[in-house]
Amino acid sequence: MATYEKKPTSQFWATEIYMDGITLEQLNRLILNMHQDCILSPYHNKDIFEDKTEITGLCGEDITVYRKERHYHFMIMFPRAVGEVSFKYLIDHKLRDYGVHCKGHECIKNGVAMARYFAHIDNPEKAQYKVSDYLYYGQIDESILGLDKVNKYQSEIILNQLIQYIIDYKCYNLIQLESVLISQDDSLIKYARQMSNKLERYCKACFHEYATRSPTATKRPCET
Repeated sequence: MATYEKKPTSQFWATEIYMDGITLEQLNRLILNMHQDCILSPYHNKDIFEDKTEITGLCGEDITVYRKERHYHFMIMFPRAVGEVSFKYLIDHKLRDYGVHCKGHECIKNGVAMARYFAHIDNPEKAQYKVSDYLYYGQIDESILGLDKVNKYQSEIILNQLIQYIIDYKCYNLIQLESVLISQDDSLIKYARQMSNKLERYCKACFHEYATRSPTATKRPCET
């Protein structure tokens, strides 16, 4: 008896676009004419084949890297899960028929994760691309795809920055910290509020250290 293999379906499908004889302006018009919710990645012109990197020289001082062909990543978000046939039809008739070189049809299970990968946001070891270079179409924007969220790697850096402000400016509570940030770096205020539970512990520790040196200090400013 023949076995039935279920073909993958998803709300998100992606392909790679190579700019052979077409400008970004022309590509943008073609994508707009698709009338779909889409996202176009920053232009990938720094990617390398990590497994092909050659290290030579007596002390390994000579490094040869092989760069990948320059390209864009393009993803469509459908209203519901569809199969490869639906995605391929759009790519064939809306892009390939007009000379756009599209490579592959990838079924994406997590559209947010893939969108973040388009700029290597969660992969600091890879070439980094600007989030501001994304192009959005239809109902997709940065907030929908979670690109405005701080990843774990960035979160640790920001937390360390905020802790340093607590130490340097002797912030004994979050109100004092926010006052410092207003004058020093107001872009960190929203993160300080998101990390308030962790930062509160550091404020208490900072005051405890101060209190051990000053017997007259019995309460933190926020507790008086």
